[in-house]
Amino acid sequence: MRLIIRLLCLLCVWCFLALSAAAASPLPSSASESIESLIRIASSSTEEPSAEAVIPLLEIVLGGTSYALPSGSYGKGVLLRSKVRVPLRTAASLMLNPSLPGETLYPAVVRRSAWIAGKSALGNLSRQLSSGEWPKAMQVARAREFEETTPDTNSGGYYRYNLDRMFIAVSAEDGSRVLFSISAMNKPSALGLRGAVVGQDANWCYMYTPKVGVNLPMLQWTETMLYKSASVTAFIERANQPGVTEICTFKWMKAGWSGINVVKESHIAGGVQRFFTCMQQALESPKFPNASQIIRKRATLMETDSQELIKRFAVFADYLKKQSTSDSTLKQKVFQDLLQDPQGYGSHMKKEEIVADLMKLYIRDCIGILPAELKPAVQ
Repeated sequence: MRLIIRLLCLLCVWCFLALSAAAASPLPSSASESIESLIRIASSSTEEPSAEAVIPLLEIVLGGTSYALPSGSYGKGVLLRSKVRVPLRTAASLMLNPSLPGETLYPAVVRRSAWIAGKSALGNLSRQLSSGEWPKAMQVARAREFEETTPDTNSGGYYRYNLDRMFIAVSAEDGSRVLFSISAMNKPSALGLRGAVVGQDANWCYMYTPKVGVNLPMLQWTETMLYKSASVTAFIERANQPGVTEICTFKWMKAGWSGINVVKESHIAGGVQRFFTCMQQALESPKFPNASQIIRKRATLMETDSQELIKRFAVFADYLKKQSTSDSTLKQKVFQDLLQDPQGYGSHMKKEEIVADLMKLYIRDCIGILPAELKPAVQ
């Protein structure tokens, strides 16, 4: 009887999701054309966005309606909305600060990141937006970014790639302030490597190996990669809701192996929600450090001798070793080989990778979610 009830419940959920998907109206063609144009321009060295091209998209993000996104050259897509309870100028000044690494702002989705080009333009726009005076005329900044992800919550795979980035700050007629963040990955990522989410994803605790593959049973051998991706995210502060930043994300992705795209809308939605959740967890904390503190901490770590860093990182490695006694993923040979290495887990990592992981521990410590046994690693 219980089995029948469970099956009926699952059927009801499936019907609800199916009806919700069917009820979503297709994205208006004017908005689709606006998005396609902005993604193309983000990767162009000659084209500049026009205010007219942004208007159809601006109307959509301010409207609050949900739409079904069309599939295209970047794969299947989703549209999701959320909010973070901080002023837009605060969020914008952090996101655009070229000296702040992505792992400190988006700890659950970025292992490490670095701006390859465009630092000057980002810095100029960051200073302008953080001053409190939102530009009346549209302002644009371009950049190119290297990014490495955290392990996927399902497969454990993590990826490295470059992104073309463009940021557009605009003011709406109703007084709302909007910052568009556009990204395009037009070349495939490096092959996915095996990593692990240790414990709950909300703890931002991860382990990385140099082994190609994933953690899925029967599929550990697969050479996966991200083929293409694109996103347009609008950060919005309405005139009648100061101090709250709404987020509206359009995202498309293709990924898989042997040229096969295995990405579903639910996979993309899970990744976007992961981004929303960790950004809220970090930026909404009253204990989140300011930009100067983060920059100073990272500079200190980068100036530290590599052997001293490995010694400090050993605190984290010992913690992972303890977790591996009850974590089914960490018990696997590919992780145990690193954890049991007499030279230490950190000896297999570059200095920048160790610093990125220590910076994540530092942020966890600042906002009060770091276990006491890990505190010596960041003090």
